[in-house]
Amino acid sequence: MKNQKINKVDENIIIKNSTEENTTDENATNKNTTENTANENKKYEIKVWKCILSVVFAILSVMLVYLLVWSKYIFGNVPFAQVLFHVMVPLEGTDSSIIASYFYGVAPWVALMIAIIIGTGVIYHFVKEKKFKNKILKLILRINKFLVRKMVPFTSFLLAIVLIVNFFGFGIHFWLIDRFDSTTLYEDYYVDAAEANIKAPEKKKNLIFVLSESLEASFADEKNGGCMDRNYMPRLTELAINNTHFSRNDTLAGAVEVEGTGWTIAAMVAQMSGVPLMLPIGRNAYGKYGEFLPGITSMGEILKKYGYNNEIIIGSKREFAGVDTFFEQHGEYEIFDYYTALDEEYVTGHNGFWGIDDNDLLQIAKDEINELAAKDEPFNVIVNTIDLHTPGGYVCEDCYYEYNHEYKNIIACQDRQLARFVEWCQEQDFYEDTVIVVAGDHLSMAPVVKNEFTPDGYDRSVYNVIINSDLEPVNATDRQFTTMDMFPTVLASLGFEIEGDRLGLGTNLYSDRKTVMEEIGKKKFMDEISKNSKLYNKEILGTQ
Repeated sequence: MKNQKINKVDENIIIKNSTEENTTDENATNKNTTENTANENKKYEIKVWKCILSVVFAILSVMLVYLLVWSKYIFGNVPFAQVLFHVMVPLEGTDSSIIASYFYGVAPWVALMIAIIIGTGVIYHFVKEKKFKNKILKLILRINKFLVRKMVPFTSFLLAIVLIVNFFGFGIHFWLIDRFDSTTLYEDYYVDAAEANIKAPEKKKNLIFVLSESLEASFADEKNGGCMDRNYMPRLTELAINNTHFSRNDTLAGAVEVEGTGWTIAAMVAQMSGVPLMLPIGRNAYGKYGEFLPGITSMGEILKKYGYNNEIIIGSKREFAGVDTFFEQHGEYEIFDYYTALDEEYVTGHNGFWGIDDNDLLQIAKDEINELAAKDEPFNVIVNTIDLHTPGGYVCEDCYYEYNHEYKNIIACQDRQLARFVEWCQEQDFYEDTVIVVAGDHLSMAPVVKNEFTPDGYDRSVYNVIINSDLEPVNATDRQFTTMDMFPTVLASLGFEIEGDRLGLGTNLYSDRKTVMEEIGKKKFMDEISKNSKLYNKEILGTQ
């Protein structure tokens, strides 16, 4: 009996131990299963994130490559300063069709890249267990396997290469070099218009300043200083010959475009205040506390001080690139823009380009000028035409196809429209007391002008003519000058006397004083103007 009890106890112990062992094994198995599941989930999450990163890097690569190609096609070789400026300021008012063209163009390439990445993964997972004997299929599988496993490093490398290409493609390296290189150009030559001795004439003349988008002297034929196969601006050529035109020789060849003056708002700043529009490193605005170049004194401010009514008439929306901020803060201009044209029922909607085509804009200008002329005060009106804007200009109702290229037809149309507008002004009662200026704002950014129209070695220039000034220039030819020189020159054409004949970096071209470019040479001037200036940043931009 005793032995039976012992055996029973042993049996219970064995059963207990066996149960405990089974439980331990079960727990271990469950633990291993849990760990395996966790590991699998972790691996899956990693794969998902790798896939997401691959897609993001690939999409960014495609978008950046297309951005470089698209920008060269739409805007030509624009300086990085222009790109940076438009990144820093509001883009409201931009022609939506141009922005849309980028997204429409890049979308198929993005879709293709996504399809390739997803397709690569699908093919790999679909065929990885298959045993192919065909050498080509084996090779495809191996390549596919490599791409799947190395997708993140591959797309990261691709993105890095694209960033490097864009860095040099947009000329960021040149811009950085200039920003870290300083100049004393402003210390040596800049004259603050607020401190200059300026004497107004007893009888004040009105000013109509037509700032024509992309109007180049280059659009004439070779005989008249252009580079075209024929003269596409014969009427403007005749205006220049019969009135005051400043030139680097005895033809139409006019102002040199320099850094910080080569796009619309920069050109406005240059011709109205005698300085380029430059941006230093490390700023997120174009002035302090929402001000636009708070340190400058512009033509509009000077004219306002002497009782002028200032108005700017533009076909685009006023907020584009800070146009409204600049003109409201520097001369208290009334702004007639696309919104005003809608409110006053000149137009019923957007024409698909920048807002109002020049055909309508010049009619608006006539009405606005007549209203200003009816007042007792002198007036200053800026009319900013737009139809020659990049990428290919705008064909308005007044255009007709007399030449074999659309842009040439638009140039010819602009020539007719501006000449007719000047003729209308000359027929009005106010003309006797009015100076008319027609000038290009900057060189055309339309790629066709550089790629198809301009021969190697030709030096393009910006058109200008001043009509009905009582002042005669000492020397209007053989001049080296920029659009910044228009600031004191236009004031002088109205009868203003400027002590020293210099405002900003601009020189009165009517005088016998050399321009800054003539004093130091064209090459040196162009090198120095692109560099960083402590005086400009502190006194003009107001950032230090």
